[in-house]
Amino acid sequence: MATIIKIVYNVTNPIIKVTYDVTNVTIGGQEIAPVYINLDYSSSSAVTVITSVGLTMPTGFSVANSPLTASGTLNVSFTGGYSLPTTTKQSEWDQSYNDKINSAAVTGTTTKTLTLNQQDGGTVTASWSDIDTGITSVGLTMPSAFTVTNSPLTSNGTLAVTGAGLASQYIRGDGQLADFPTTGGGGASVSYYLNGSVNQGTLVGNVYYEINKTPILGAGTDFTINANGYIAQFITDANDPDQLKIPAGNWNFELYFSASSSGGTPQFYVELSKYNGTTFTAIASGSSIPEGITFGTSISSYHTTLAVPETVLLATDRLAIRVYVIHSGRTITMHTEGSHLSEIVTTFSTGLNALNGLTDQVQYFAVGSSGTDFAIISATDTHTFNLPTASATNRGAVSSANWSTFNAKQDAITLTTTGTSGSSTLIGATLNIPSYSVVGLGAVPDSRTITINGVLFDLSANRNFEIGDYGTF
Repeated sequence: MATIIKIVYNVTNPIIKVTYDVTNVTIGGQEIAPVYINLDYSSSSAVTVITSVGLTMPTGFSVANSPLTASGTLNVSFTGGYSLPTTTKQSEWDQSYNDKINSAAVTGTTTKTLTLNQQDGGTVTASWSDIDTGITSVGLTMPSAFTVTNSPLTSNGTLAVTGAGLASQYIRGDGQLADFPTTGGGGASVSYYLNGSVNQGTLVGNVYYEINKTPILGAGTDFTINANGYIAQFITDANDPDQLKIPAGNWNFELYFSASSSGGTPQFYVELSKYNGTTFTAIASGSSIPEGITFGTSISSYHTTLAVPETVLLATDRLAIRVYVIHSGRTITMHTEGSHLSEIVTTFSTGLNALNGLTDQVQYFAVGSSGTDFAIISATDTHTFNLPTASATNRGAVSSANWSTFNAKQDAITLTTTGTSGSSTLIGATLNIPSYSVVGLGAVPDSRTITINGVLFDLSANRNFEIGDYGTF
């Protein structure tokens, strides 16, 4: 007798299997092998119904409309040449044929029902609740140098990652944003090197090694530590940097490290201070943003930055660097010199360092008019050129009003002597004085003589006359 003997639904791998058994059915004296009809239905949160149902049959049967991709009927017909003998299995064959599945459908949303429609009009059903065991949400996190949008995704979509910084910044090895060194003065930034083979002596209880603008290219000098603490200290030579101010900005450090083994989270940071010969004064520390030592036993270069505020220095002040290591259970080695030149790029400039007593790397010119004479006044970061307005007491520039007054003065005069009489005239810039005659002017003639009592006297020179000499008048 042919029967459906099993309907299986697996929650973890949601497949419905229907087994159709025709054991002991004989056609023409030959027993027909069992037939298994497997109707697979896979469930996910995005599927609500079976979209395809197929049916295969043994040789001797043909199936139409298989697979079904929409509502319909699977049609099975017998194509063999056998006639059903009258045997004790006849009733079993009839039952098997009547129980044949002609179509299948899945209905419902939260609760789903599979309905199998048999040849004789009977139905077989199975119901279950939709259990979503798939992924329902996908999120993404990134370091602070990036911005993530559309996270988490709960449906089809795109996780978008964009940079969170500025074009002038770069991304450190730990995913944090950092600024490149910025200097306002002319020329390139001054670079220093950590020369681990040059001992600068013990200062305030610690041994310091050299910071110098010239690197040592020898075999190299290493420092090791297997606990949390300062792995090495470095200081500039006496009277170096010989500057009166540290310009504000980022200092960049390139240091070389290796660890005794991989794993863990070893880190390092740097500190900057100034030394006046007796006391160290802290300037900046990177303790809040340590850099990871992430390449295990490989000797690798690690970059970190230090935000340095504008700092006033004495010409005799020296600069010191301390390197602090968090060892994370490993022995950490710091490598200097040779092929592992540890470099510091500062905000000091190799260009103009001082102008008229000012040391700011960005300086300005301005124009003023104070004072009684031309003078240049330099203060803070500005050089003011003072040119006062000229006056009876000021040596300076002529004002616009005075220029207009001077411009209105008489032009240079041309002298003429036209005519012998009449008034002198000034027309424009021409002064005319007639060439007067003695007669015309009624003046004393050129020959200066006087006649007294018939005697002619020359008056071209001083004369004294005594009246008595000439008788009685």
